Amino acid sequence: MVSSNDVIDTDHHHRIPHSNVDETVALLGSGSSTSSSASSRGSRRFGLVGFMIALVVLSSSTFLFFMNKQQGTPISSSSSSSMEVPSETSLIRSVSGLDDSGDAKQTKSKKSPIDDDDSRFVPDMWDGDEIGISSNVCLDDEMKDWHLKFTKVLDAWDYSQREGKPSQGEGIVIAQVDSGYSTHSCFDSIFTDNNKKGLNYFDREGWGRSEDFNDPLDISWGPGAGHGTVVASAAMNRGVNGGPPGTAPKATLFSIRVINNPAMIMTDIRRMIRAFDDITTKNNNIHVVSMSLGMASYVPLKPDLENSIKRAIKAKNLIVVAAAGQLGTSGDAGGGAMNPARMNDVMAVGGVFMDNRYFGNRGPRVHIVAPAHNVCNAQSNSFGTNPNAYGPGQGTSIATAMTGGIAALWLAHHGRDYLIREFSAIGRTLNEAFMKAVEKTAQKPDGWPQRQGYGIIDALAILEMDVSTIKMYLQEDSS
Repeated sequence: MVSSNDVIDTDHHHRIPHSNVDETVALLGSGSSTSSSASSRGSRRFGLVGFMIALVVLSSSTFLFFMNKQQGTPISSSSSSSMEVPSETSLIRSVSGLDDSGDAKQTKSKKSPIDDDDSRFVPDMWDGDEIGISSNVCLDDEMKDWHLKFTKVLDAWDYSQREGKPSQGEGIVIAQVDSGYSTHSCFDSIFTDNNKKGLNYFDREGWGRSEDFNDPLDISWGPGAGHGTVVASAAMNRGVNGGPPGTAPKATLFSIRVINNPAMIMTDIRRMIRAFDDITTKNNNIHVVSMSLGMASYVPLKPDLENSIKRAIKAKNLIVVAAAGQLGTSGDAGGGAMNPARMNDVMAVGGVFMDNRYFGNRGPRVHIVAPAHNVCNAQSNSFGTNPNAYGPGQGTSIATAMTGGIAALWLAHHGRDYLIREFSAIGRTLNEAFMKAVEKTAQKPDGWPQRQGYGIIDALAILEMDVSTIKMYLQEDSS
């Protein structure tokens, strides 16, 4: 059976185990060397299905949110299979200031308290055209939380505390629909209930591959492995072991495992539908849903998934955010925000560089942007997790997780029950209200165009906006 890991992206060095390649060839009927006619028929079949696989690669794999995170491969849109790939060890030495012999270089950069354990830094999503190894923000105490300052998250925490309101997302539950959790220390004390960390929708895979429905542990393999760890830390990391806190470090996690790779394939959709149907019907006390995953906008989707998401939003008064996506390491994939971010009831989150340059997919469906490049996050991979590993990451996946955390700040600050009463009174959902608050408070750098969203998310301004003002804007839209 071909799994969702069995996708090859030759442009970015994504490989699958040799045994899976053999299995794929066998399933496609490559023919037998004992018969020339059989070989010819097999070749034609292989060519046809090979073409179909190429379409899948174009529609899914080239739109990865995260590229080759843990294997030390420098990624750029012009990557070639013939390029020399430095080892993970050499990259770690580069960021930690060691020469090839392991001795300290004469020009070693400023030392940080988290330099002491060099193995903690797993190179993540290198873009050789944009940044160098020396740009590792995790090694700079003054820069590793730049994204929190950039979006005024730290100011928002202080504002809630001054106002005597719950701060840092306290009491709010964020469901991350992703690859699941890992053994990384960023998950310490992060779950709403350690006895029920979430749900795993790989429980019906068959062929001896079914997983425990009640344990969303990430056992995926390949470039998507550990993706759930990265996004969980961006939203809810407690700020332990040298890594920066997430945007909502007092919110709690309900992990929902539906993918092996954030570049979705068609079989992932059925798992997502099951997950949202369960959110609608089961009492899992979820308040925000964050989806750092997607599929190319031009891939036709049945309405089942959108209807399932809409039912969950209405039944549970959820706030739902999703990644707009990007081509390769930063480019616009064309066609605007990916699915499911482009759905009407979902907030599509794009990305931005530290210098306000836009990152990723554009278009009118993009609602807001957040930092998506060189952001320090927890790291995990297919080969076992160092429980304290942090590294710089990029992708609209990170921007989305940060935005989900900011939604938790808003709910906690005002009180979710109060907000439900206020907006229900005018026939509006929390999702609509938060989207409007985000729109009206966005930071707009000079020349910021509409096709790149309303601007950069501003956590402080969102919390400062009075509820009555949000209601007024919503009512104006209805008139």
